[in-house]
Amino acid sequence: MAPAPGSNVSPRDGRPRLVVAAGGRADAGSPSAAGVEEVFLLDGDVVTLGGADTQTIRVPDAPPEAAEILWSADTGDWVFTDVNGGASRVDGARVLWWPLRHGDRIEIGPVTFIFQRDEDANTSPT
Repeated sequence: MAPAPGSNVSPRDGRPRLVVAAGGRADAGSPSAAGVEEVFLLDGDVVTLGGADTQTIRVPDAPPEAAEILWSADTGDWVFTDVNGGASRVDGARVLWWPLRHGDRIEIGPVTFIFQRDEDANTSPT
């Protein structure tokens, strides 16, 4: 559900972010081994992911342009789009387009991200 026109809801409400999943192991001395998560806040309407230095989030060993995460004002969702022909996965499935929900796992190249949002900013409290 999209926010009502003129509402104060922003795409950044709920602190939407991608957290790098350690995959069950962490190299000794790494931030993950110390319990530190690598977090990328989604602070623009378009976030690009891939191996090229020009991407918002650089993913080593991934295609130069692998995916985008877009804020959709029409639906009030963050939407994952694979721009490399289905090479990425969301929750284990190859997808070209996917509206993200808290906890979705996004696999791009050798890296898995977890989409997190503190609350559903587009739903009124009950």
